[in-house]
Amino acid sequence: MNKAVVYYDGLCGLCDRFVMFVLPRDRNHRFKFAPLQGLTARDRLRERLSEEGLKTIVLEDAGR
Repeated sequence: MNKAVVYYDGLCGLCDRFVMFVLPRDRNHRFKFAPLQGLTARDRLRERLSEEGLKTIVLEDAGR
């Protein structure tokens, strides 16, 4: 099973708290987490994300 990736603003306290909220509740380990400012997001979301889009949460599941 491929895991869905949750990209989040790594500089945002609210986004960090969202990740900390989801982690213990993800009992089936369905999600991976990556900051939007990181290499994974840059490589995988390059054409879909602008500088302004870094202030959000994005779910990538099954390539969408």
